[in-house]
Amino acid sequence: MKEEQILVEMIPQKVSEISDLFVCTVSAPGTESGIVAQVRERLIHILPRISCVWSDHTPEAILFITGGSEKAALQRIAKRQNILLVAYPERNAYAAACEVKSYLDRTGCASHLFNLGSRDDRAALEQMIHIRLSVKQFSQSRIGIVGAESEWLVNSMPDTVNIRARFGFRLVKIPWSMLDDVTSWPVSPDFLDFFESYRSNQFEDHSRVYGKILEIIDENKLDAVTVECFPLVKNQGITACPALALLNNQGIPAGCEGDLVSLTGMLLLHCLTGQVPWMANLAGIQDGKIWLSHCTVPFSMVTGYTITTHYETGKGIAVQGNLPPGAYTLMRLSVDFLAAFVAEGEWCDEPYDTEACRTQMVLKLEPGNYAELKSHPLGNHHLILHGKHKNTITTALAFLNISLRSF
Repeated sequence: MKEEQILVEMIPQKVSEISDLFVCTVSAPGTESGIVAQVRERLIHILPRISCVWSDHTPEAILFITGGSEKAALQRIAKRQNILLVAYPERNAYAAACEVKSYLDRTGCASHLFNLGSRDDRAALEQMIHIRLSVKQFSQSRIGIVGAESEWLVNSMPDTVNIRARFGFRLVKIPWSMLDDVTSWPVSPDFLDFFESYRSNQFEDHSRVYGKILEIIDENKLDAVTVECFPLVKNQGITACPALALLNNQGIPAGCEGDLVSLTGMLLLHCLTGQVPWMANLAGIQDGKIWLSHCTVPFSMVTGYTITTHYETGKGIAVQGNLPPGAYTLMRLSVDFLAAFVAEGEWCDEPYDTEACRTQMVLKLEPGNYAELKSHPLGNHHLILHGKHKNTITTALAFLNISLRSF
């Protein structure tokens, strides 16, 4: 088997394509319009990548201009959750925002208060807006499933109606019966170019899968896709592993086994960080460490890879990647999307396990997270990102009313 050396290219944090933030200004009666305009301009200046849309209806942020604006703010907020309260420490504006924040806390309405006179708060506000807009982008996405959920995913088959109700995005189903036989799918030159050093008839057959999935994505305007892959390998001896790994590498979240829970998480993490996570089995857990394995790792996450066969069947093609040392973030959503496990861990050097899927990694977790995962896992498949992203993810989960099951 050949070793293909590639550079590790970490994708910078993504700036959401949806940049509009709906902001309402509140002030005491009789406040001069010039003062309102001046404070608005200052907010625009400190948020150069955000387009502030001034609106009194369904605002996402309240900009306090003066004191005496508390009741006006509450009227605009109504029962909206995770509202952003922003004010400069002048004209008693911050004092009014503080009063409103305490009222919202007491009444169970989540909110976030920012002092625009503080450099740290301004940076935190920009990050919070980025997360909010990323969640908005996530909720406006379209996802697809080719085939159906694999039968062994007994705790990973969500109610598809609930997916739309919880998040708002659309699910497109493409059953295998709608597709021609794989041998009739065209060969993908792009796939063959990527794996140039492995050219063979076997790679031509596997390239057809990549080309067909890409066609399905384009035709249905999908932002993410999951594939019931085992019928392919059992009936045709062709795996979806290299096609899905390549799609993930190209910034298209692509999951396997028809796992919609994992695909939802993959899409969310991609919207938040610009990275497509690695979807992996929780293959083992002991001594404060977890063993992870699967065959569809994005090539941008690894320092090199080998092409080998599919673990469960010994057929087709699978990717055996080498993940570099460092910090990683682990996430798993519950099947009802009401809870999530999120933890950060450190890469550990452990012997390769021949009785597991091809790409493998061992992570050491903090004791509390290790105990929670060992005692109450939310399912098998977990999502792994390079770097530390727990704070960003947990903030996004709060926007989505998903509770945290970690420490």
